[in-house]
Amino acid sequence: GERYLTEQLDSIAMQTRPPDELVIVDDHSSDNTPELLRDYARTSPLSIHIHENKTNLGYKANFLKALGLGTGDLLFLADQDDVWAPEKVAVFACVFARNPKAAVVYSDSHLVDSGGRCLGSTLWQSLRFCTQEQARLQSASGFELCFRRGNLFCGCSMALTRRFRDTAL
Repeated sequence: GERYLTEQLDSIAMQTRPPDELVIVDDHSSDNTPELLRDYARTSPLSIHIHENKTNLGYKANFLKALGLGTGDLLFLADQDDVWAPEKVAVFACVFARNPKAAVVYSDSHLVDSGGRCLGSTLWQSLRFCTQEQARLQSASGFELCFRRGNLFCGCSMALTRRFRDTAL
């Protein structure tokens, strides 16, 4: 993942509303990721907390560990190759502020190649997640739709409240 990390970290550091903290859990990388992270943290304006696993936990357990370490009211997930739009944190925070009962906020995401070039479609387009189904998520049957359709929401395109995290964990 080291190949993508600097671009990803820069995209987080350049948010119009920077995150309060950045919790990074390295899942026992075999490349230069730990050194790159430490170097980045030394010069970054962000409050970065790096945790290095002694053994590989796998992506699910690693994400759960990272979620558990977050102390903010809103928690965002990212994998090493995700690049954030400049206003991601601000837009999501605004949605949560307008909807105080919301536990999770999600969005579509652009699909890109390994060079960061847009492939001309979004995740939801590739999954054929139409506007009628998107609207249905706002209804009482929306939760059922998530189970019937499968994974429509990637961690990289959602944020959750700490309150929801505590309940879910």
